[in-house]
Amino acid sequence: MTLISTFIRRLRAESGSAIVVAMGAMSVILLLSAVAASSSTQLSGSSQRDRASKQALPATEAGIRQSTYKLNNLPRDVNGCPVGFASAESNTLCTKAENAGNGVQYSYWMTKAISSGTCAGFPVVVDPNVEVRCVTVEATSAGQSRRAQARLVRSTGALLFPFPGVFGDRFVKIKNNSNVRGAIGSNDLIQLENFNCIRDGLMIGRPGGTVIGTPTTGAGCSSAIDRNTAAEGPFVLTPVEFGSTATVNANITPGWSGMHTYDAAQRRLRITGNSFTFNNGDYNLCSLYIGGGTVYIPAGANVRIFIDSPDRGGSGCPPGSGSLIGNNAVNFQNLGPAQNLQIYVYGAGPVEFTNEFTLNGFLHAPNAPVLFKNTARITGGLAAQSVEAKNNIIFNEPTSGGLPRARTVPVFYRTAWTECATQRTTSANATSGC
Repeated sequence: MTLISTFIRRLRAESGSAIVVAMGAMSVILLLSAVAASSSTQLSGSSQRDRASKQALPATEAGIRQSTYKLNNLPRDVNGCPVGFASAESNTLCTKAENAGNGVQYSYWMTKAISSGTCAGFPVVVDPNVEVRCVTVEATSAGQSRRAQARLVRSTGALLFPFPGVFGDRFVKIKNNSNVRGAIGSNDLIQLENFNCIRDGLMIGRPGGTVIGTPTTGAGCSSAIDRNTAAEGPFVLTPVEFGSTATVNANITPGWSGMHTYDAAQRRLRITGNSFTFNNGDYNLCSLYIGGGTVYIPAGANVRIFIDSPDRGGSGCPPGSGSLIGNNAVNFQNLGPAQNLQIYVYGAGPVEFTNEFTLNGFLHAPNAPVLFKNTARITGGLAAQSVEAKNNIIFNEPTSGGLPRARTVPVFYRTAWTECATQRTTSANATSGC
């Protein structure tokens, strides 16, 4: 009994300890809850800031596209600003603020790039044949900012071909036993397979441009790679000015002769015989299909064939047109020098020749891919958005006259882009930190 009594007394003496333990546990739980709530709040704020930052970045792209469109389509004031813009800070030419919706706003500035400065990370050099504009965009969403800068360039009437040879803005891909008496060039990619002799080597326009494969070396062949400097920038191709050729042209007899069908309303020409002649003059077609055979350019004739496109305002071309297609072997037999035959493709084409292709002349298609499914023999010049030869290319420079010049469409194209620091390094300079 004594032991039991003693145990009961001890239990009675500790009767309030449970409350102390419970209060301690509750304090720990409350502390952990507070920490969890604080972490949750911080995580929520971080997620909101990240989401706002990601919303702001696409708005910088909107500013670059807006400025490009307005430079190309709006009239300009005496300072060169598109209508609706205003002069801004001391180092800028034009400024504009826009609302992108969902609480996202952006402003963009356009400057005339000068030789002592940089744009989109590249130094600027003065070239009388090229106009350069630098666009800086600041976008803000829920207090989060992103900034970007782009270099816009347009040709002011320079040579249509950057060098004697074969050029593809995005890429040139050639297979099997090609012989190029000139250069092969691209801003982004040159890919060669098997034996390819290139007299003047390879030309790369952008610092990140890639060469896959190695040209053959030996007598008359060069494996040299010439890369443009950052200051020189990439090669720029712009469409030729089509002027009034959509309505004033030689698309009627005796402008041409031979077996064909022609839809005058849609300016579609299909050459169906083995012999066809383009006589002297300018021709504007929404599409041209050649079923094979020889297309003659008489001696002394100067022929320009414009393949127009619905992409060009005022062309009158129906949707889906703008192509140049050759089926079977097509031979453009120009009996004069190469300069006497010039083919200009305005839009995205396509330009395709399914069998052998022969051209004594110049083919200029800055927005179109050009595909040769068999051998291509060209004397003159070739420049396109891309060039691919499933077999080989035999190329020779024109024997006289050099490369042609023509009035180009005054269109700005983006040639470089960079993301800037989120904040200006100099508060009064919108372009600082880029």
